[in-house]
Amino acid sequence: MVINMGKLQLENNKRFERKYVAEANKSWIFRDMLREKKFSKIYSKRKVISLYFDTIDFKFFRENIEGVGTRIKPRLRWYKNNNQESSQVNTILELKKKKGFVGTKIQFNFGKYENSKDIIDRAKNFDFQNKISNILKRQVFPVMITSYDREYYLNYDKKFRSTIDTNLKVISLKNFSQKIPLYKEILEIKYDTSYDKDFRNEIINSKFRFRFQKFSKYVVGLLNLKKNGLI
Repeated sequence: MVINMGKLQLENNKRFERKYVAEANKSWIFRDMLREKKFSKIYSKRKVISLYFDTIDFKFFRENIEGVGTRIKPRLRWYKNNNQESSQVNTILELKKKKGFVGTKIQFNFGKYENSKDIIDRAKNFDFQNKISNILKRQVFPVMITSYDREYYLNYDKKFRSTIDTNLKVISLKNFSQKIPLYKEILEIKYDTSYDKDFRNEIINSKFRFRFQKFSKYVVGLLNLKKNGLI
């Protein structure tokens, strides 16, 4: 397997990422709100799988917990369409950067693999880890996997994109068959920083009934693995 580490994009435009959290099986309240705000579904639902990397002393985890102003989260991501079986799986290395509530991403094409097991087996290889470590300029190793179903929405004037994540699970690399449900469902609204005033006027007006929350799937997932003795 030859990894094509061509950079897909330097950075997205800086954007706000607003998250709202509900208990399991409550995501219908998010869909109702999006309909009220004139959002429409733009893609078919698909499963998102992310393999997170961290340093030996969990630097990226600690920075998130401690609220470090500028932080990074490296993950290898791939997708499964719920209604289609692909012969190969394309992987993208994402370096998710956060400064406060403003996010940007750098992405690298990491090649195609036969299936999820093939990706995970290769990620445990030291040479594979070194390729990611060289990009990050620090040694990292694979920590855990998250998977969830994602729905995609766009509002009528295309200023705001939204996703709804359901069926969240965290998976241990020690025991791949051990999948821990997180029992949360996540609404995220993403928009260019230049639209922040519009967001406040058009979206979170008197009819908006959710409270913004900080929620990191990596942090919550890792804490759950630690609690269950799986990391």
